[in-house]
Amino acid sequence: MLKKLVVLVLAVTMLFSLAGCKTYADNFKLLGVDYETSENVFLNVGETIEIDFLELFTNYVPNIKKVDAASSDERIFTISGNRIKAVGMGSASLMTTVYDEDTRTKQTVAAVKVYVVNPSKMIEVKTAQDLVDISKNMEGAYILKSDIDLEGNGDWLPIAKYSAEGNLIAYFGGIFINPDGHKIKSLTINSAKKPILKDDGIYELEFLGLFASVAFAYIDGLILENVSIDTSAYTDDAYQYLIAGGICGQSYNSVIRNCTVDGVIVSQFAAGGIAGKLYKGFIIGCNFKGAVENTSGIQSGGAGGIAGNGIPAPRIIDCTVEAEISGKLCAGGILGHFIDTLSNYDKITDYIKGCSFTGELNAQYTGKNVGLIGFSFENKGGLN
Repeated sequence: MLKKLVVLVLAVTMLFSLAGCKTYADNFKLLGVDYETSENVFLNVGETIEIDFLELFTNYVPNIKKVDAASSDERIFTISGNRIKAVGMGSASLMTTVYDEDTRTKQTVAAVKVYVVNPSKMIEVKTAQDLVDISKNMEGAYILKSDIDLEGNGDWLPIAKYSAEGNLIAYFGGIFINPDGHKIKSLTINSAKKPILKDDGIYELEFLGLFASVAFAYIDGLILENVSIDTSAYTDDAYQYLIAGGICGQSYNSVIRNCTVDGVIVSQFAAGGIAGKLYKGFIIGCNFKGAVENTSGIQSGGAGGIAGNGIPAPRIIDCTVEAEISGKLCAGGILGHFIDTLSNYDKITDYIKGCSFTGELNAQYTGKNVGLIGFSFENKGGLN
């Protein structure tokens, strides 16, 4: 009899437990199929920050039950409650699972990207040769520790890894910071290698700047003075695909933050004060002063005070430009040409925020924020 009573109690207990247990089905459209990580956090090792995880999603899901959070790499940061602690140098994502009470569904996304530096453990850059040597370790973490004057060094070879034939084979994917306000002066590029003709009959893009191209990199605080990049002397068809920017020819899924460039940047396909081409990623709190021009009439090119060409989801936030910008087709005070899927064109006001432009715009299509959106070739630069 006692055994039967125990079994009955256990059965009733399990029944009530199951009745009170709520399950949530996976819903990969809960936050919208186009959800994109839009928040970044920047910390030094040892620093902490608190984040309201629920607040991150209130605009997406009105009735959130809870948000679970985890670090994608606990060597970079850890989580305790709502507190993030930076423990190691690098970058990692804050992975969050959002639970919706109304639909009984959940979705896991990378909500925040966390970047952590440790200045005492970074490779010091003090000379022009130190800059050149970055190409030997393209995933390294670097800190600028002195002013560097490149005058008299001739044409600068953009930082990248090159093959024995001189072809670009790897982009910079590390960290480079300048917390003490040092300057890199008189970077000059007046020549370019002839781009390679691909099997489809189109030439490869060639990138020019302090860096050729950066991919999944974090660059913070660089100051470039008296930049002079001008490849307009190259008029052959092969050279119409040159792309130039002060910090880099191309920024791919990277963060460029708090950088300042002054000078003149003239290139063929796309030219920008900070990056010639911005492919996803962020440019935050940067400044450009000077002149920008692109000379090629290729329809997807452009000239912009921060970036010449943005494709897709180019985020430019809190940047300022004081410049004369001229484009063969389009010129934008912040972004020259925005190219994305049709459904994303209305998002441009989310992608470019808090920016200002003063100066002159000279092109068929112009706009103080964006010169041209898409390929309709109606003056949709708007945002004026």
